[in-house]
Amino acid sequence: MELILKWGVFLCVFGVGGCQFLYNDYEKIPPLNQMDRFLQCREKENLFCLMQFTLRPKNTNSRVWQLIQKSKENPNAFNRDVVNRLRCFPRDLVKRKEELIGNATFRENSLLSNYSLNARLNTIDCKNYSEPKKLTTFDYSVLYSTLAWFGIIAAATLCDAVFRVGNFGEAWTYIKSLSLLSNWEDLRAPVKNEDYQRLKGLQGIRTYNMIIVILGHTVFNCLFSFTSDVGWIETFYRTGYRKFGLNFGLHIVQTNFVISAWVLSSNLYSYIEKNKKLSIKLILKWIFLRYLRLLPVLGFIVCWEMSNWPSIWIAGPPSERNDMDFRACQKNWWATLLLVNNYFLQSDMCNIGTWYLSNDFQMFLLAMILFYVMVNYKIGEEIILWTMGFFWLMHASLIYYNNYPVIFDFSPENSKVENSVGSNILCVLYSSFYSNFGGYGIGLIFGGLYHKYKNHTIKVNEVVTYSWLLVFFGLPISAVYLSLFEYPRLLSAILGATLKLVFSLGVAVGILGLSHGIGGVVKKICEWDYPVFLAKWAYSTYLVNFLIVFGRYLLIDELIPLNDEIMWKSIFSDIIQAFAAGLVVHLLIERPLSNVLRNLASQESTVKIKSR
Repeated sequence: MELILKWGVFLCVFGVGGCQFLYNDYEKIPPLNQMDRFLQCREKENLFCLMQFTLRPKNTNSRVWQLIQKSKENPNAFNRDVVNRLRCFPRDLVKRKEELIGNATFRENSLLSNYSLNARLNTIDCKNYSEPKKLTTFDYSVLYSTLAWFGIIAAATLCDAVFRVGNFGEAWTYIKSLSLLSNWEDLRAPVKNEDYQRLKGLQGIRTYNMIIVILGHTVFNCLFSFTSDVGWIETFYRTGYRKFGLNFGLHIVQTNFVISAWVLSSNLYSYIEKNKKLSIKLILKWIFLRYLRLLPVLGFIVCWEMSNWPSIWIAGPPSERNDMDFRACQKNWWATLLLVNNYFLQSDMCNIGTWYLSNDFQMFLLAMILFYVMVNYKIGEEIILWTMGFFWLMHASLIYYNNYPVIFDFSPENSKVENSVGSNILCVLYSSFYSNFGGYGIGLIFGGLYHKYKNHTIKVNEVVTYSWLLVFFGLPISAVYLSLFEYPRLLSAILGATLKLVFSLGVAVGILGLSHGIGGVVKKICEWDYPVFLAKWAYSTYLVNFLIVFGRYLLIDELIPLNDEIMWKSIFSDIIQAFAAGLVVHLLIERPLSNVLRNLASQESTVKIKSR
């Protein structure tokens, strides 16, 4: 019986991970987070303050203090000597800061009297959330420009609906470009391009990858939230398969880099094969069109994040991360619009998620330069490998120099702003250009292999299929698994710079196999019409998913409850809302604005040709 009990405890803690400890000593110490009722405080027009306290013992030998010290020694627990409080105070204290601080400290010490502890105030940030916010000229410009644009879309749609078969010259081109009706028809129209049909599996993978990305963002948001269930968060980090899931989330972005580079490489090889050259003029044109594709939705979201409207319409309690994003947008909006914000700390990025766009666009630029050199100076594809090797060496050197782990280690303490988005480690290991170029380089290489061998027939049998499955799934799983452990300094540097390459290689082999008819059931799942269709607005979905996921807690009135059921409900809700909102943004912003900018660019080229 004793043996059975021991194995049961082992499986609960390390295998299943959903079991709770029978005795939770942390219930005997002060709660990590506490919050007064926000809406009630706002209605009374009082101050609502976000505060952080450090706890100090009256008796260092007390059981409470020993438990607090124990928490600091546990890497999977929060340091319980630092607590967070959201408190309501009378509004007349706003001009008497010393009295406010004294009031806050006295109140906290009164609540700690039974714990034999004292509190020292570290930080305090107070606001009267009932006071009207001052609006600027920029705020009104954003609002009226958005309303005007929606009015134009509505008028074009109405005109298109009334005159379905009309043709009024050049104006009609713009009307159809803006019409929701025509854009929806274009979106639904089947794509007959031969390469698109061969790579339908690639489109399906994009959608499944986006679902995993949204899932990951929801999980991270739960883990970083201001909750009463910190024990659930600590248990989450102690669980083996959940830890694997977190590290998988840090690798999954490589799939997007592989796909993006694959499509570019395939298109470039097709153009070069047909035209036997690659001019600087063409490269500049492709770069310009790429930027035009990214700019409309990105500019729309950044303008709204810079404005005061979100804080007026959604006047939630203090949020360190939301306030951080607003300050970053006020200061560094230009870096996001110019797609260079990946060179900033994530805490200084306007819209943190756009680091991926910056990396992708810069890799696009570098790839165009590499192909220009390859074609015009007769240098082989090995230049891509040399470039990958250079960035691999840079990444490995920085890991070794800073003594960083293989991958960013998510833990309760590392979820704090100063230890995650506010630190250099997340930039080096996750969002930097050099740490991600390997996956993009693999996409360039395999895009070339696809172009070269796409008309070759592979005899598909069980051996080929199982070997392909082993590489497709085995390499990414192996890369994530190896990232779970600690290694000596040199080995950490080597693995840290290599595991993303291994993950990307598995994805690239998987896509190549799908394009040649390998895969069986997996191929059918990847080429299923519904996910392939959803991939058509994946870009808009990616950008709006941050607003959906991280905006959920803007109107909280009390501490957020957390458990497995709540987390999974949030995941399913966020996935559905993100794709739905992405479709709306795609039809209202991305597609019509991209059409207009593309039409203007093509007209300018036509005018130049005629003038010659």
